[in-house]
Amino acid sequence: MGQGRFRPPRSAERWGGFTLIELLVVVAIIALLVAILLPSLAKARRQARRSACASNLHQIDVALLTYQHSHKVFPHQARVGVPGSDVHNTGGNVIGAWPSGVHRTVGRYIGMRSGVKAHEVFYCPSVSEKDRGSVDIDREEPAGGLGNPEPYLHITYFYYGRLNTGDATNDPAKPRGGSTGETTTADVPYKRRFYVTKDPDARHVMMADAVSLWTGGTQWRVNHGPDYTPYVEGNRPQLIGQNVGYGDGHVEWHGAHRFPVELRSDAQFQDLAKSALLLQGGLDLHWW
Repeated sequence: MGQGRFRPPRSAERWGGFTLIELLVVVAIIALLVAILLPSLAKARRQARRSACASNLHQIDVALLTYQHSHKVFPHQARVGVPGSDVHNTGGNVIGAWPSGVHRTVGRYIGMRSGVKAHEVFYCPSVSEKDRGSVDIDREEPAGGLGNPEPYLHITYFYYGRLNTGDATNDPAKPRGGSTGETTTADVPYKRRFYVTKDPDARHVMMADAVSLWTGGTQWRVNHGPDYTPYVEGNRPQLIGQNVGYGDGHVEWHGAHRFPVELRSDAQFQDLAKSALLLQGGLDLHWW
């Protein structure tokens, strides 16, 4: 054999890698695919968070049903003192909130049932850590600060159980005076029939995603949007919908069309207040 150097096949001699045009075409194709897929991925993430949120509410609902089975009644609402209220009324209802003791009990039921980290079940995954801190979420309200007889918790879900039991200290339709307004029986008399009382009930609401105007900090609380933003007169919140848990443990998704028309328009504060579940001077306004 000769001593000449090895020469690669002719086809290999012509290989010099991608040309600039070919690289630009590949990059353009990747960018196009990303542009097409990103909305779908974002939608999938939103749907996953919505499903996780529904799972949270279901677990809380089941824990509350366990509580009801043990105590023959659903837990009571948290209460705060209301200026000008009846002297026998030890606290007005904080609609949607529950006492710290109830929170610990429900958390224990959740942990016993599923082994999950119960403290995370109480927070909607669509609400960011930043938003949770911006409107006083994740904080315990101590007893006595506002005349409330026991400490209660701020979470991203609202509890609506046992609102219409007729208890004088736990009835949102009971007329009570306030420093910034007056609640009369004409404000919310028919709303009480929507809530779970003392028995499991598939028709009545027990828990729901936060959709409220927190007047104490003039902040919207809207879990699925999200819209944890300052309230501006005439500016509507961003509404997508909310998960609603019922008194038998099932959870339904309510689209934005289920909300009062005032929340879907550029309504003024007084119009929003009229559409709220409870018009209470100085306290939160809630919807579901």
